[in-house]
Amino acid sequence: MTPERTCIGCRRRSATTNLARIAWCDSAGAPVHDPRGSGRGAWLHLDADCAALVGPDALSRALRRSVGRVEADNLLARWPTMLGRTAPSEG
Repeated sequence: MTPERTCIGCRRRSATTNLARIAWCDSAGAPVHDPRGSGRGAWLHLDADCAALVGPDALSRALRRSVGRVEADNLLARWPTMLGRTAPSEG
């Protein structure tokens, strides 16, 4: 049975195969995509729609540390490309 986690964007439970893990990286001083790291992590669906729903408050709660607007925006702006996907086109 595949483990399930809750997406911090849409708040739906999903198999970990449909989610990506975010963790705090001390060396970067920011949240990063961290598929297998240890410690506290948050889970987010692999699409830009869920990333658009996440703000610094949700990341701070999930990671149990202060995450500023700049750090959250930097991570989430790169989210689709970090995962090898493209953002949906606007138009």
